[in-house]
Amino acid sequence: MALAIIIFSVLINLPFANQAFHIDDPVNIYLARHIIHHPENPYGFLMIYNGAIHSFDRFFANPPLNGYLLSFMIRLVGEHEIGLHLFFLIYTIFSGWLMFLISKKFLNGDDQSAFFSAVLLLFSPAFFVMNHTIMMDTPLLCFYLASIYFFLEAETRPSFYLLAGMFAALASLTRYTGMTLIPLFLCMAVLNPKQRSLMSFWSIIIPMFVFECWYFWTCCLYSSGYWLNIVSYETAQDRCIRIVAHFLANIDYLAMASIFPLSWFLLARDKKDQNLFPTRQFQMRFLFFWVALLVVVNSLFLQTGVKYNLLELPAVILIFVLSLKRLFGQRTVRLLMITAVLTGFLSMVVAVADNQLANLYRDYAAKLYFGYKRENNQVYYSGHWGWGYYLQKLGAKSILSIRETRTHRGDIILFPSLPWPQPIFGLRLKLLKTVTIRNNFPVRTMNGEAGAFFYSNYNFPYYIGFFPYALSMLPLEKFYVLEVQ
Repeated sequence: MALAIIIFSVLINLPFANQAFHIDDPVNIYLARHIIHHPENPYGFLMIYNGAIHSFDRFFANPPLNGYLLSFMIRLVGEHEIGLHLFFLIYTIFSGWLMFLISKKFLNGDDQSAFFSAVLLLFSPAFFVMNHTIMMDTPLLCFYLASIYFFLEAETRPSFYLLAGMFAALASLTRYTGMTLIPLFLCMAVLNPKQRSLMSFWSIIIPMFVFECWYFWTCCLYSSGYWLNIVSYETAQDRCIRIVAHFLANIDYLAMASIFPLSWFLLARDKKDQNLFPTRQFQMRFLFFWVALLVVVNSLFLQTGVKYNLLELPAVILIFVLSLKRLFGQRTVRLLMITAVLTGFLSMVVAVADNQLANLYRDYAAKLYFGYKRENNQVYYSGHWGWGYYLQKLGAKSILSIRETRTHRGDIILFPSLPWPQPIFGLRLKLLKTVTIRNNFPVRTMNGEAGAFFYSNYNFPYYIGFFPYALSMLPLEKFYVLEVQ
């Protein structure tokens, strides 16, 4: 089974290995670049974002472990898409394998159902699409699952509580939501008397100790303002409205990006002699607590998105599989196979749509830059995501540079529609060309007008959305080529 999961993980993700860096991938690359030269001070540099220069420690509200891992790989292979994506495939493989091992424990050793649980995780739209990025979310899920597996295994091998604590620490240094493992472990100890031992405290003590060390280090480097900034960054006006909106968005993301959405109707079967969700079973109680905890935590952030809900996926899938087994008995494997095929088809469609959007910014960054760059002019750009990263590598300057550098007649500004472009002030401009990018693929992943909010429920210039993908034939993107007069 382990070999089948490895082969399956590689085969389904390999076609996307050359996907362009996308969304927040460049932010992680900038962090890794700095760590290569200053590993002792990961956030000690400046970054341009939203038209202003930010100190990175005032901008980046996550721990740096993914940056350190990326810096190691960049030293080996450089900033090349294929090399870095193949490196991240390691997390995908281990996540699938760990999902299989955890599922066996919850499914009383049922290898077939456990295998399809792992396949559903690998094929879920949320996890499958995020596998093609180099953000911190897939490493986080890998460490998170490893910590939970060793905690469960420690029931018979108490020394594994140490490993559970070590992987919980790694998860917490990847994203702060990794600390939610602590209440998960406490919940399991309350529900399962066999895991109430002194050794089990190591699974909590180790991540708390590591987090305290990180807290002390950041206070020495950046003062306590670093932590105050994280709190202020995640605090905004209309908090109650935002929390409710985020809660609803998270529920919708889990329903649409975990398994094929219509599969949930299988659980609507009327079987009066069965309790669909037997909360008296401590496993089911634990799974529901796992999902509820993370949905609530994710609702407190400034924004949410599919990637923030990866940690709930294993629990959601296990709840689905356990419920199917109670309702359909021996027919469960056949239904899981059908669900896996439909989920895989949906994931492939969503991944292709996202791949097209990512590659578009890499391709048109080069086309527009070389199309309008002359010996006597400078090309500027507005916007972020991979668009800004690739233009910067070509030699274009951020729109912020216009405020600090004297522009000349004939200079060019490349202005996109979607990747958070900054407004332009104080310049007389002429529109040279509007480049509209259309295609016949009817799915969008990040397009507010289409109603697609995969990576964030906020999408310029629209305020909020609830759906991770949408059927739409709207243009993928519109670029505006402006000339300074």
